Amino acid sequence: HLLTPRERDVLRLLVEGNTSKEIAHTLGVEISTVISTAELAEKMGTKNMAALTIFAVTHGIVKAEDI
Repeated sequence: HLLTPRERDVLRLLVEGNTSKEIAHTLGVEISTVISTAELAEKMGTKNMAALTIFAVTHGIVKAEDI
């Protein structure tokens, strides 16, 4: 897997429409520790949220009906 378990959590929450602030609160971490959409996209070799969403669905990180 290219993503750590925490990055998978962040990706799932991002795809579900949460902001970085909401993600930080949900995960109980500082907002500065939440990896951004841009950082995730760069790590995954994609350019946008649509590609991250497709990745998340096809890899079982999030169910299509949850987005």
